[in-house]
Amino acid sequence: MVGDGNPGYWNAREVLGRRAAGPVLALDVAKGAAAAAVGWAVGGRRWWPAVVGGGAAMVGHAFPPTRRRGGMAVATFVGTAVVASPRTAAVALGIGAAAWATTQSFERAVQVGVATYPVVQLVVDGVRRTAATGALMTFVGVRFATRPADATTEAVRHSVAPA
Repeated sequence: MVGDGNPGYWNAREVLGRRAAGPVLALDVAKGAAAAAVGWAVGGRRWWPAVVGGGAAMVGHAFPPTRRRGGMAVATFVGTAVVASPRTAAVALGIGAAAWATTQSFERAVQVGVATYPVVQLVVDGVRRTAATGALMTFVGVRFATRPADATTEAVRHSVAPA
């Protein structure tokens, strides 16, 4: 087993380094975006089927049928968010990019971008979409809260857990 056994971005980054793990991050984000896009297309180009499709990808990422340990689904959530609410995602990504430029910390940028997303979404998209996003974010939070102590300690040490 390498790292914590999860093939997702945060483990790949720990084992391979930030630059080498970039394609893993891109694939994790793409997984959520693709599932949300399928939901959007099949669901009549409405936002809620995109959330359902992306949520299904998040569950599959967290509880893969082919191995024991899954990921936290943060990057898969990001991909889902970009498709389910592109205007909100653009603003949150911009805020996250500003945090990265200011702090030089990718982890802090992710925290800031994800934390500001529902606030921006409430203004841009209203209560229903924000509530749906809240359900997906709660799923990620539960993943962090229920990780074994050693894995949770590692995740917190890398500042990816919700504050």
